[in-house]
Amino acid sequence: MKKILITTVIVSLTIIGIASLYLDFEKLEQIRSYFQSFSTQETAIDHAKKHTNPKYVCPMHPQIVRDQKGSCPICGMNLIKKAIKTPNQTDSEAPSISVKASTAQSMGIKIATVKRQTLSREIKTVGFIRYNEDKLEHIHIRTKGWIENIYIKSQGEVVKEGQILFDYYSPELVAAQEDYLLALKGNSLLSETRSRGLLDSAQLRMRLLGIPEIVISKISRTKISIKQIPIYAPSDGTIIKLDVRKGMYIIPATVLYSIVDLSSVWIEVDVFEHQLNWVKIGDSASIQIEALADKTWQGKVDYIYPELSEVTRTLRVRLVFDNSKGHFKPNMFADIRMQGNPIKRLVIPNEAIIFSAAGKRVVKQVGKHRYQPIEIKTGIHSQGKTEILSGLKAGDKVVISSQFLLDSESNLQASFNRLSE
Repeated sequence: MKKILITTVIVSLTIIGIASLYLDFEKLEQIRSYFQSFSTQETAIDHAKKHTNPKYVCPMHPQIVRDQKGSCPICGMNLIKKAIKTPNQTDSEAPSISVKASTAQSMGIKIATVKRQTLSREIKTVGFIRYNEDKLEHIHIRTKGWIENIYIKSQGEVVKEGQILFDYYSPELVAAQEDYLLALKGNSLLSETRSRGLLDSAQLRMRLLGIPEIVISKISRTKISIKQIPIYAPSDGTIIKLDVRKGMYIIPATVLYSIVDLSSVWIEVDVFEHQLNWVKIGDSASIQIEALADKTWQGKVDYIYPELSEVTRTLRVRLVFDNSKGHFKPNMFADIRMQGNPIKRLVIPNEAIIFSAAGKRVVKQVGKHRYQPIEIKTGIHSQGKTEILSGLKAGDKVVISSQFLLDSESNLQASFNRLSE
């Protein structure tokens, strides 16, 4: 009986102990939850306080961050206030810069307004005056021989169409003339049709060998062959190449004379790649030369070459100008202006653009005495203006002086933001 009583007491005490222990755990959990809630509230407050309080950093040592103004313990520079990213600002945007009015005046900050303006698309460049190759002729003979007499002896002489250049002797030409004279005499054994065919064949042979018509007519009239065949100038022009001497042996491959008519000239100019769609055949162009700087001549675009230069990345354009008065000399320099069709575009001054490896940007005025770098895309350039394709709209204001200082300050603050994060 005692054993049963003792066992009952022990079981009862065990149950009571387990129940009391469960109650203690419940109380402990309530206490822990209470303190955890309090701790969470404190952390949120501290977090908000951390981000609302200004921070001061060293410009030279960004790892030095303080809650109040002071100096850097490393270099002694005054700490500057760190810019706080606004809620609307994304990570890809540069931070805006606030500049006092007095500081902006001392920096010389100037503002320009983005607006729509008509661009004339005028191209200013320089060109080289060349021969008009459409009016260039080379003098060759069609059978080998020897030069007997020379009448035009120097380069640069002006000749007229039909003027004798030189005489030369060729055994083949003499033989062709003799065959023609035989055909002229005819043959009684041949029919009239047969005889006429031989005559025409002999005449054709002389023409193909380069004997002038005036010489063939003289042979037909005198019935005598001519040993020294004259060569005539095919057109009016200037001798720009001469490679003949008396007694010289010549062959068909030899260029004896080069004659060009300088009543019109070509001018070759280079156009930049972004100006390709500004030029078309038939557009007007004007030129000035240093020798007569007070005069302007009008011409037109004659030809646009099909490929760009691999070295300069420019396109060659050919202009044609009248030179009946002989003012233009080959190899002269000329100042060229070509006019394209005017267009209306959204533009800003060229000096507002900041060029970098990442692209182009400007410093935009986003508020009173506040400035922010903005990425832009540009189009054509003309008359000191640049077309804006994206990034700005009409009425925006951009900085055109001291924008590099503002851009550098924005980049510096962006670097501080990344380091602190």
